[in-house]
Amino acid sequence: VLDPGSDRPPAQMEAGSTNWLSVLDQLFQQVTDQLGAKVTPAQRASLARRCPSSVAALDCFGRSFAAWTEGKPRTELADWARKTIAADPQYAPGYAALALYTDKDAEAEPLLRKALKLRPDFAWAHRVLGDRLSHQNRPSAALREWRTAVRLDPDDEENLRHLAQGYIS
Repeated sequence: VLDPGSDRPPAQMEAGSTNWLSVLDQLFQQVTDQLGAKVTPAQRASLARRCPSSVAALDCFGRSFAAWTEGKPRTELADWARKTIAADPQYAPGYAALALYTDKDAEAEPLLRKALKLRPDFAWAHRVLGDRLSHQNRPSAALREWRTAVRLDPDDEENLRHLAQGYIS
């Protein structure tokens, strides 16, 4: 770990476990200690939200995002999202991604509801659900989802933009 705001030499950290999530916890603690970072209770709660239980799920989710940034077809994006879900059926972002990538409204809403059942505080899923509801001409329901997204993640300008556009409409 290198702290560019300090003259200290880089610090090396080590962690070990058969559980990669435990390794992440160990390294997080070492990094914050080394940097003297103060972590608020809200930040700790956010960090306690786990990545997928499977490295394969994280890999597939990352590949779906990379494919999206590369402008790949939605069918390819949806395939990666399906692989994410297959690797970890409890990983809410996999369902939200598949809902975002599908062209079928009838398929998208249940996927988003599943994501929100797994993780009710998932602001991005609330925003995407608001978008879907808006496209279905359900403005009250869309506004409710966008308000929830803003309440859960007020620093995300996209949440604020979607809510503002909803009110303007």
